[in-house]
Amino acid sequence: DDGSDAGGGDDGGTGDPDPVAQDTRAAGPYTVTTSTDTVSVDSDCELDVTILTPDGTPVGAVVVSHGFVRSGARVLGWAEHYASWGLVAVVPELCHLSAFDSDHAANGEELALLADALSLGPVAYVGHSAGGLASALALTHDPDAVGGVGLDPVDSSGLGAAAVAAAPFSALMGEPGLCNSRGNGVDMVSGTALKVVEAGHCDFESPRDSICDIACAERNPTFSDAELQETVAALSTAALLGMFGDTTTADAWWTSGGSYYSALDSSGAVAAP
Repeated sequence: DDGSDAGGGDDGGTGDPDPVAQDTRAAGPYTVTTSTDTVSVDSDCELDVTILTPDGTPVGAVVVSHGFVRSGARVLGWAEHYASWGLVAVVPELCHLSAFDSDHAANGEELALLADALSLGPVAYVGHSAGGLASALALTHDPDAVGGVGLDPVDSSGLGAAAVAAAPFSALMGEPGLCNSRGNGVDMVSGTALKVVEAGHCDFESPRDSICDIACAERNPTFSDAELQETVAALSTAALLGMFGDTTTADAWWTSGGSYYSALDSSGAVAAP
């Protein structure tokens, strides 16, 4: 794929370098307020959520989901970054991603119900690992969604690969390994997939967790952990901004020939999955 679908744009995905494309590696210009809530979405699920709200008029909204037997704290860094770029970011504690209760289909449906309950309007879904699968499935329940981004997403029993949604689901993949089921999440991608070279499964959490590294570390002799996370932050943020209208930035980061993509490509930081 040439990357033209990453932001859901309609400008042909030319990827021409453009001085107004935003550098999404660092925090954006918005200050952010954090609040918490508990939302009952159905008889089987009451979601504790952290809500990060940018000052001023939001660009859009994103629901950011954690992985299997993890918590919202492990993706809060991404939510903070997205909110600094103008996106209302909602981080739920998923009801069915524990060792005793794993129901991916229910998670997807409940994410869509959460977006509706909070009146988020057109929303994007982002998720790490099994949270990426839940995000892809949420798109099938939310006809108003603008798209989604998987952060080293992992499929289960082909649920994500079989999902059909109107909005595109793109993904950033790590190196194939046991912790991401050998990269099987790429099969659920309907938009664009890029591999972040040398990234392990833990590099798609923010903040990173040394406990995760015990099981899922990947050798990264060329790029530091900070550089890998900077790349994930920049690409995922650019994709989200593109979904909400800034196709110039999305193309610059995701499309062959785009100014930022070319820099990543020439350094060897990204590749086809």
